[in-house]
Amino acid sequence: MPEDADAKKQYGKDGAFSDYTKEKLLSEIKALEASTSGDTADPSALFRLATFYLHQERMGDAIQDLERVLRAEPGNAEASYLLGNCYLHFDKFEFAARYYVKALKYLPDHLPSLFNLGCCYEQLGIKARAVNTLKKFYLLEKNPEWKQEARFRLHKLGVELE
Repeated sequence: MPEDADAKKQYGKDGAFSDYTKEKLLSEIKALEASTSGDTADPSALFRLATFYLHQERMGDAIQDLERVLRAEPGNAEASYLLGNCYLHFDKFEFAARYYVKALKYLPDHLPSLFNLGCCYEQLGIKARAVNTLKKFYLLEKNPEWKQEARFRLHKLGVELE
């Protein structure tokens, strides 16, 4: 842990944020919320605020801000992906799939969107699309643990990979 004076203000003995740091963070969040309250809010500020809400599991607030980001920047793949994740959190698979497809339109090999889209199709009972999407994910993914997860899901769908 850093030994300088600023670090001592920020961290307690156990490395947790001090009350000083929490207050500073809350102040910054309130300022960000105030700056994004109008119709002409900066999409990047809205996006930062939405990601904060996601970390706080305030999905409703995140959805609102991410939708505003997409109205201003329809091609924002990351906002589409995160919005898909919000809807996935609520088991709204059709909505989630719609946003993953949109993310993939702008970033065709975005692996998290591809995997989650395959899972949505699986949950919606659209087997052929689930299989095709998860196979594509499997072929592109480099991480062995994620490849194994895709293989497992494909196995559940009755598909064995060579």
